[in-house]
Amino acid sequence: MGRSQAWLASIPGTHGDTFSAATGRGACINCGFCLGFGCEVGAKSSSLATVIRVRSAPAVRDSSQLLRASHRTDASGRAVGAVYFDEKRDTHLQKAKAVIVCANGAETPRLLLLSANKQFPHGLANSSGIVGKYLMLNSGGVVIGQFEHPLNDYKGYAVSRVLHDFYELDPQEVGFYGGGGLDARFDFTPITFAYGGLPPGTPRWGKDFKAALADDFNRTMEIFCHGTSLPLETTASHSTRSKGRLGPACASPDVQRSSR
Repeated sequence: MGRSQAWLASIPGTHGDTFSAATGRGACINCGFCLGFGCEVGAKSSSLATVIRVRSAPAVRDSSQLLRASHRTDASGRAVGAVYFDEKRDTHLQKAKAVIVCANGAETPRLLLLSANKQFPHGLANSSGIVGKYLMLNSGGVVIGQFEHPLNDYKGYAVSRVLHDFYELDPQEVGFYGGGGLDARFDFTPITFAYGGLPPGTPRWGKDFKAALADDFNRTMEIFCHGTSLPLETTASHSTRSKGRLGPACASPDVQRSSR
């Protein structure tokens, strides 16, 4: 690439300011270590920073994994609690007035399907029969470019700008359905950049490797290209069982991908 301006520089962070007065969360300091790390100033909106620390200690069950919502439901059809096992693999029922399942796109339907009972033989909240189906998987590729001047693209929180101009293309022109988004994120840490972000032909050892890593990290820009996720019934998340026992919620779901 030719000459370019250092158009992305260090910008004072405001991420987290909105909630700092109410929850004690700090403002983003643009350290660049968001993905995969805890936040040193507590600015992230993760459960660790927002939920767990504002709850009393006895309300948090650490070293535990959720198995399912309770097999028992009350007269109105609501689950009476949640079943989990602790670090000793002992199973417990935690009764509750309300059970909220929020385990993302794969684990949420899996837990609902594992919570089937006589009243709901096909799983909780599944009167439609489509819980777990039409799972929209994410696909994409990464384009990396190196500029002459420092960009400091690692600073700031990731995924703060996405271009959707090409999200839906004309199938008559390109021969397929869908398209994708262009997502400007630099989610390399120095060590991951050393393994996969350096230009081809860069020395992988010694003084020249260290010099290239120190110089190229600040001059590199990354674009993540998201592929359109088509909702197909055959792309589904299923409940899993192992030797007659329910598997832990952290296990990977069985996923079927359509060949269409």
